[in-house]
Amino acid sequence: MTSRHTQRSVFGIVLSLLMLEATIGCQVVFPLKEVEFHNKLRCDCRCDGAGSRQAPIVASSDDAEEGPTGNVSLAENSLNLGSQIVGLRFDRVMLPPRARIQNAYVQFTATAGNSISTTLVISAEASVTPATFAATAGDISGRTVSAGIPWLPPPWGGGDGAGPAQQTPELKTLLQELVDLPGWTDASAIVLRIEGSGQRSATSFDGGPGAPVLVVTYDATVEATLPVCASTDAERDDNGQLTGAASIAECARVEDTIEGLGEACGYPTPCDCVVNDVPDHSDSGQSTVCAQPCAETAVDGTCSNFDPNAFAACLQQTGSIAACKQFVEATNVPGDTPVCVDSGSPVAFHLFGRRSQCNVDGSAEIRVGDREPKQDPATAGIVEILGGPCPGGGCSVAPYFDLHMAPITFAVKFHSDPTFRDLKASGRAAEAAVVDAGGTTFFANGITGTGSGRRGSDATPGLAVSATNASPLDLAIDWSAGTCGVLGNLATAVDGETPDGLCEGDGATACTADSPDCDDAGGPCVLDTSDEEAMTVDVTLLGTLVNQPPTAIAGPDRTLECTSPAGASFTLDGRDSTDPDGDLSLLRWRQGGRIGPEVSTDSVTRQTVGVGSSETYALLAVDGHAQTDLDEVTVAVVDTTPPTVSCNAPATIVPPAHAVSFIATATDVCTAAPVIPALVGYECFRINGAGKRIDKTGSCKVTLAGNAITIKPPQGIGTHIAWTAQAVDASGNVGTAACEVVVVNPAH
Repeated sequence: MTSRHTQRSVFGIVLSLLMLEATIGCQVVFPLKEVEFHNKLRCDCRCDGAGSRQAPIVASSDDAEEGPTGNVSLAENSLNLGSQIVGLRFDRVMLPPRARIQNAYVQFTATAGNSISTTLVISAEASVTPATFAATAGDISGRTVSAGIPWLPPPWGGGDGAGPAQQTPELKTLLQELVDLPGWTDASAIVLRIEGSGQRSATSFDGGPGAPVLVVTYDATVEATLPVCASTDAERDDNGQLTGAASIAECARVEDTIEGLGEACGYPTPCDCVVNDVPDHSDSGQSTVCAQPCAETAVDGTCSNFDPNAFAACLQQTGSIAACKQFVEATNVPGDTPVCVDSGSPVAFHLFGRRSQCNVDGSAEIRVGDREPKQDPATAGIVEILGGPCPGGGCSVAPYFDLHMAPITFAVKFHSDPTFRDLKASGRAAEAAVVDAGGTTFFANGITGTGSGRRGSDATPGLAVSATNASPLDLAIDWSAGTCGVLGNLATAVDGETPDGLCEGDGATACTADSPDCDDAGGPCVLDTSDEEAMTVDVTLLGTLVNQPPTAIAGPDRTLECTSPAGASFTLDGRDSTDPDGDLSLLRWRQGGRIGPEVSTDSVTRQTVGVGSSETYALLAVDGHAQTDLDEVTVAVVDTTPPTVSCNAPATIVPPAHAVSFIATATDVCTAAPVIPALVGYECFRINGAGKRIDKTGSCKVTLAGNAITIKPPQGIGTHIAWTAQAVDASGNVGTAACEVVVVNPAH
């Protein structure tokens, strides 16, 4: 037994290689069964997604000028292109690795008109982690940059602002070189240097609104590898293997499912799926999962059974995969042939579920009774952790594995040493809770799967055996450190259909105690009753998490005051979204929820909501391995500001010879229809010499009609006429104005 690793840094679940057949003399000590056909293959699926990014300058030190003497200035209100060397740093542009840049330019805002002939060159710093600028001599000119792109800007008018004339030429070749650099991630920044002769003045970060913005459109590739169970009616060759054409057809069926789910539920399309290991496209063995019928579960009308994000939320609340599988049970789209995957979980989950992938390698210790191969075989493969991540524990996981082993050779007496090749294993574990940051343990019989291989040359039939673990297997996973591993008993052969022994006559024909199989071979069935002949596989596999799910961050819910009758415009900003692996490929904003209409593929977008309304926006984040996360933000627009009422009356009037009228008006920023105020009362009074108020309302000749007040003669000098104008807007807000005129002596 391999010693336990103190870090429990192993993850997996690979009930592997129970596919040995070692011989002593003519006796098969661990018989395996020959499979009739192979119905498992792996499909590589790639989905292209269009995205766009607008990355503004966000800090004073991210745009700078360098003069002829090398002095660098960080706090100027304008950038003097041509007369100075200008540096621009666009932080966290969120361009994923492998992105294909389609279009890129910088948008400037002119601060002054200038038509002087100007010749510029734009280059990019050749770094995936360029630093912000510092007031250090030569900090801009001293950086290593790419070959430049020439720019001959047309004249800028003083009132041009930000228009086509203020856009740089196409910069996609510069950006393509950057995103193709080793180490590039979606968190990388881009530094551009602009130098030359002439003069153009543009707004800087310190100059107020209108700082430079980098605008990029691109295509990103999302990749998913699916362990598919081929349909039972797939065409096979004379050896029972899936034909090349059948394999291609099976992956085309998966492709149709991905595109159908994407069209119905808002995930990336179109996709192209291919068999990833032609010509030996299938595992050498019939998986126990693939041997089971594949139930058709079509995505429903609201995609509620294809909602990996609801699955993740359910796991956080319940900690139970079994209780949450309802959210990822879809296997196909309506009308399509069902697509099943070998892990036993729905294809919807494997397509765009929240899972982590670990690449592991190490060694396996294989024993058949007290015999071992000449050398422990090197073992490598992948372990996919369904569920999580939960760096501090508190979630359930159900790992799925796919492993390959190097050939093994047993030393035997009186016979040539048998060698076993194409050793593979796939399987899954029962759900287990990760209670802390260390991982979890799968106790006896917590793992099921199939091991397969062949003895001798590639022409020999494939052999397979089912197995489970007879003693604990530790799965260690540290999402924070990005490590994982598997340690312990991966498998002990438990195939109930394995023959009990061999016929005495030839020592080769498999038989059972009550079998007539030995009649022709001669002699009785010789049973092997020794417990020592059981086969066990113990592993020590350590690895690295090559992918974890992204985290979409749409921002907090907001309540905004309306700014016009149309409501209010606002910015949705998903730039705080992250991915542990730096390959955040797509961000998509959808209105109303996950399957609502798409409103933007940019991380930042402007939207408008009407007065008195609210809208929910879903931000879908997809990484390069087809893992997703969803976050929603609700924006409500309210009108709590009352109308502004105007009396439209002078402070004083002379005694009128004829009736005079004053009409009150009102304005309201959030109401499209005119708001007509009403006059709700008046009073007349005088102030005597002692400062005492004397009521004159009864003798005052005033009439109110709607929003108009009419004052009739006679009105005595010194009379105060006061009234109240009131307006109610469409949201019920009440605005009032106190109006008053004083009758004064004309001579005054």
